Amino acid sequence: MSNMEQENFAQLLIDSFARWYDVYENGGSDPFHCDGIILKLIRNHILHYRRKIEETMSREDYPKEYYFPLPPEVDNNYMAKPDEIRCSARRSLKIYREDRNYIFLLSRYCYLTKDDKKNTRIGAALGYCANLEYAIATDDLVTMRRHRDPEHYLSSFSDCAAKVMKIEPERLKPYQMDFLSNLSRGSGGRGR
Repeated sequence: MSNMEQENFAQLLIDSFARWYDVYENGGSDPFHCDGIILKLIRNHILHYRRKIEETMSREDYPKEYYFPLPPEVDNNYMAKPDEIRCSARRSLKIYREDRNYIFLLSRYCYLTKDDKKNTRIGAALGYCANLEYAIATDDLVTMRRHRDPEHYLSSFSDCAAKVMKIEPERLKPYQMDFLSNLSRGSGGRGR
């Protein structure tokens, strides 16, 4: 085996060990899987690289990284920094509930036609907040982690509110027109 192949396996092991410890300490960013699943996958990569080294090299040529201790197995449901995730989720939920666009969407939802709801995607926008509420209530850390940075969801509220505001004004009820007037002047909830 060439030196280049040996160095490649050594680097793959170094990268995998570093990635495993980073995910274990800081958590990952996978939107659908617990950190424990990702750690298991990385650990399997380490085992795979070790097997490749065993298959392609003589024992005296094994890189020193081959002998690094194998990271421990962790529970599939393991999540790094769970308290930080919970705190961040509660903070994001508070921000959503105070956002003027979210409040506006809540006030308009029941007055939109089925086609309006489909075209504006208001159900999806409002669902972000409802899903986060449910995740907090059920301690779903993976879903809560998706809301670590609320800006993406706030921009969804804003985009959806802009679509709803374009609906013909004569279809709006008088009190809703007042709400829109207040909204355009900057009142009606948290500004962005």
